[in-house]
Amino acid sequence: MKIITRAEAAKSGLNKYYTGKSCRNGHEAERYVLNGTCVQCAMESANRHRNEFSELLRAAQGAV
Repeated sequence: MKIITRAEAAKSGLNKYYTGKSCRNGHEAERYVLNGTCVQCAMESANRHRNEFSELLRAAQGAV
């Protein structure tokens, strides 16, 4: 993967960039230009929220 800065990626119209450095959770993945979040962390967060919502939905359906 080619190392590119956030500013270069934004200037080029890209939505992701790669620094070659690990995020605070140890992932060596691309990051989003919009907020600097690691793509792997974003996916894990989305999965966690989806699972929490599913559990709430199941609990609500069981209560009815």
